[in-house]
Amino acid sequence: MSWIANSGTLTANGANANTLAGVISGNGALNQSGTGITTLSAANTYFGVTTVNSGTLAIGNSPGTVTFADALILSSSSVSNFEFTTASLSANTFDLAQSTSGTVSFGGTLNLLFDPSETYTNSTVTIFDFVSGYSGNFSNLNFSGLGAGQSATFDATNGMVTIVPETSSALLASLGSLLLFRRRRATTTAA
Repeated sequence: MSWIANSGTLTANGANANTLAGVISGNGALNQSGTGITTLSAANTYFGVTTVNSGTLAIGNSPGTVTFADALILSSSSVSNFEFTTASLSANTFDLAQSTSGTVSFGGTLNLLFDPSETYTNSTVTIFDFVSGYSGNFSNLNFSGLGAGQSATFDATNGMVTIVPETSSALLASLGSLLLFRRRRATTTAA
């Protein structure tokens, strides 16, 4: 694996799994390319743009929050894995990428990894919180660990994931409520 400092840019380019334990600081940028996995295990403080061109950039322990000081660019060949460990979806039980000044550009694949031992209800949670804006979209969305009939969607306009029931299950629940209402109404009218 080679780390190349070029005009204030640190480039991770390799085909193997490597860990960078040192702190990245300053005003430089970070580019991930190659087919390998680069893990950043320190509390980095650099102020540049983070770009994932290819391969995997693993940031810190999961689940957790990663704060970017600048833009995050996820290219068309990038893969983003977000974990959810409890059905409550409370802070620090799911991965969150955020920035108070940068933008995020979506691309590539988004994998939503839910803990299969949990029972997730229909809910919405923000996994990308970039106040300066959103652009692009993921070309692939995959999810695992949800209950039978459930699925997950991602909204690229606000960085939110929504857990939804299967369409036929929601329709059956609506029909059941309607029939119960009609039965109660008929019983009330007859009395």
